[in-house]
Amino acid sequence: MDSGAHFYNCDFQVHTPRDRQWSGERAITEEERENYAEEFIQACQNSGLDAVAITDHHDTVFIEHIREAARNEVDENGELLPKKERIVVFPGMELYLNVPCQALLLFDSDLPLSLLSTARSRLGIEQAPAENHQTREPDQLSAIDTFDDLYDALNGHPQLEGHFVVLPNVTDKGHRTLLRSGLKEKYIDMRCVGGYIDGSIEKEMSEGALNKVRGIDPNYGNKAVGLFQTSDNRNREFSKLGEHTTWVKWAKSTAEGIRQACLARDSRLRHEEPDLPSRFVKRISVSDSLFMGNFDLSFNRQYSALIGGRGTGKSTALEYLRWALGDEPTGEDLSEAEKKRQNLVQETLVDCEGQVEVELSINSVSHVVRRDGADEQFELKVGSDDFERVQKEEIRDLLPVQAYSQKQLSNVAVRVEELNDFVRAPVQEDLSGLNSNLDSLESELRSTYIEVQKKRELEEKLGATEREISSVRQQIEETKNEMTGLSDNDREVLDQKEVYDQEKAFVQQWEEEVNNIRTELEVLEELTAVSSSRARGFIIDETDRNDGGRSEDQYPDDDLLSQMREQLDDLLDTINERATESIEDVDDLFDEESEYGQLGQTLEERLEEFEDKYSSVRERADAQSEQMERLDELENRQEELTEEKKEIEDQLEELDRPEEEFSELRERWLEVHLKRSTILAEQCETLTDQSQGQIRARLEVGGQTQEFVNLLKRKVEGSNLYESRMEDIFAPIPESEDPIEQYSAIMEDLETLATHDMEESADLPATPALVECELEEKHLGKIARHLSPEDWLDLAVTRLDDQPQFEYRVQDEYIDFASASAGQQATALLQALLNQSGPPLIIDQPEDDLDNQVIQKVVKEIWTAKHERQLIFASHNANLVVNGDADLVVCFESDLDGGEASGSIDATGAIDVEKIRSQITDIMEGGQEAFELRKEKYGF
Repeated sequence: MDSGAHFYNCDFQVHTPRDRQWSGERAITEEERENYAEEFIQACQNSGLDAVAITDHHDTVFIEHIREAARNEVDENGELLPKKERIVVFPGMELYLNVPCQALLLFDSDLPLSLLSTARSRLGIEQAPAENHQTREPDQLSAIDTFDDLYDALNGHPQLEGHFVVLPNVTDKGHRTLLRSGLKEKYIDMRCVGGYIDGSIEKEMSEGALNKVRGIDPNYGNKAVGLFQTSDNRNREFSKLGEHTTWVKWAKSTAEGIRQACLARDSRLRHEEPDLPSRFVKRISVSDSLFMGNFDLSFNRQYSALIGGRGTGKSTALEYLRWALGDEPTGEDLSEAEKKRQNLVQETLVDCEGQVEVELSINSVSHVVRRDGADEQFELKVGSDDFERVQKEEIRDLLPVQAYSQKQLSNVAVRVEELNDFVRAPVQEDLSGLNSNLDSLESELRSTYIEVQKKRELEEKLGATEREISSVRQQIEETKNEMTGLSDNDREVLDQKEVYDQEKAFVQQWEEEVNNIRTELEVLEELTAVSSSRARGFIIDETDRNDGGRSEDQYPDDDLLSQMREQLDDLLDTINERATESIEDVDDLFDEESEYGQLGQTLEERLEEFEDKYSSVRERADAQSEQMERLDELENRQEELTEEKKEIEDQLEELDRPEEEFSELRERWLEVHLKRSTILAEQCETLTDQSQGQIRARLEVGGQTQEFVNLLKRKVEGSNLYESRMEDIFAPIPESEDPIEQYSAIMEDLETLATHDMEESADLPATPALVECELEEKHLGKIARHLSPEDWLDLAVTRLDDQPQFEYRVQDEYIDFASASAGQQATALLQALLNQSGPPLIIDQPEDDLDNQVIQKVVKEIWTAKHERQLIFASHNANLVVNGDADLVVCFESDLDGGEASGSIDATGAIDVEKIRSQITDIMEGGQEAFELRKEKYGF
């Protein structure tokens, strides 16, 4: 389906070689013409041209050959190019009028060549025979004294009327330019809407000359014309071809397309490659809609306007588009307009189990979203990938649009979240990335805090264990002292029991550590072997290549990569060998015949010798069975506690430094918040600039704290702490000079209370930030009793949200934005939207929100806006569509089928298409008769 007008790189003054490249009196052969034409089209390709006009004075002989070469244009692989990608060839002439000035006369690109002869005849031009090697010297057309004469001569033939455009020479200096002294009145009175210059604007046009053609010189009637740069190519080597080009936008490669481009020169003419939106909606395909049936609609990359009477489907098409992209009203607190939108989609699409497919382009990558009314789920296809089921949030983040329904702009201030979109939407991609960082950080903070809590518990447990060990040790000493009838040697043996037990424990611990290392070495040995084997798959010998392996030239630096991989493999082999050797060293160490094995055997013998002594002492002490029984119990308990202590210490060692890691994560958490706040604050300043000061936006960092209050209220339920006190805790954040720092200090104090054990100590720790919030000790105590560390963590990973504040300028003062009138609000907001780059902007009937006096100002902003972002408007206002220069106009109509009305698409195209102009006149102006009647009444 037609997607309207697009830019083409054009060079409109190209001379063919008949007047200078062939010498002598011989005839030019057909083969020579065809060869030249093929070379010329290839040169156009090489110069990046999309269109040319062959304007070799009055000579048109080569045009048919160049046209044929363009029809046979091929790509770099020798494949015939699709028609829309071939060089466009406009037939034309360079005339020397008796005005006097030069002018380019261009015809439709598909004009029958026989009509060129007709045009020459009506202008009194005689062309040299085709076989001649030179053209005739172009004469000044003595019968063409004015541009009216030229138009009348050509319009007198019905097949030429409306199929040509005249571009006079408006170069600053020269003996054939219309800007020469004495020709001012002829410039003012001419019908021409465009002109050309020899060369570039930068070099050939003074500021004074530019003022004339731009329509800002009253001496020249404030008459503006579209300006075309030309390269004036005159040689066979094509050295100047495409040197000075103009980017022209049209839907059809006709003279009317060029004329419309001149009339919309601020929008459709560029003297350097134009900027275009990098993300845009390409098309929408709808099936089984109750109101519109099945339809496919392509959108223009820049500005598409949907027109039609009431009930023809304009709004419906936009609502289907928004629904497919997840931009739909949700929740219970919906306005009447939102309920109407919701019901429209529900009744005409969802209930019918219709389907919508929308294709968007992001940096030239296709993204297709499919949503089915049967389950309302989303599927996404990126590039050449297959469709995958995704969540709405992913669609909203990846493929956002900024859309407003009828009269929504003038009601935005009522709904704060919609007003916030004006700040957030242009930087949504950045915000999404930061929010994704916060998601990751939240997960890391939660898991790390578990380790922090675990370490705290282990440290408390370790302290309790050490205290119990100390107690047991002292009890053992006292028990020994109570025993009688033992010699000093016996007492010494009893005292040595703990020491020998520790020796035994040391050795067990050492050997356990070495065995753990041995296990890790086995893992390393396996990893290096697997890595080396996998990497060697890169290096394919010649046999593998010939058997269908990777082609020899797949990697441009194949030889370097192979050498580097071999070096890495050597290193991996060395590591693998060393790991194997180390494993063998461990096994050798523990061998009974090794030196270590012999030392271990000696130690074991000494321990057994001590055990014998200890057993003898025990036998002699049997008479004191009560003390011995108690000693056994205490020593067993000491052994258990020692083992338990070791296990706790091992666990603590494995935990490493979770407090430091958690602190670092919190710093990153705060840094992301700061970065997000900075982006939003800058965007507030940008919005103020974009509205030209009509809106003053500023950011209240941490301005939305109610979520913290609500969460804390749930966490300390039953504490009898008033909600007003909880609000006092977070109120200072947005009011502080450094809200992020204030937020951090409050969170630290809350954690201090959450981790304080009131049973262990009734004395509360210092919490300076909370004291500054005017919380008394009784309030702090209530928090400490009810807020657990886990509760605090939920608070700590709750995001600090910023709140943009908006004001409206009335003369030199600012008032709250909500206090401005609906028209003032809508005008300022639309002005800001049109000055923003961002996702596609979709508005249903923007004129409903605007005062008529500002429409023309909005129109001029549309010209600039559509180079920054895609615009899709539904409108009843001709100024927005025609003067706003919609690149695609989609005409909707209403049908009656069995007494029930339905909407459909009648026609699509741009204003340079005759049917579209006719539809615009009928739909938006009430028909030609009504338009002309108004013209007469106004006296235009």
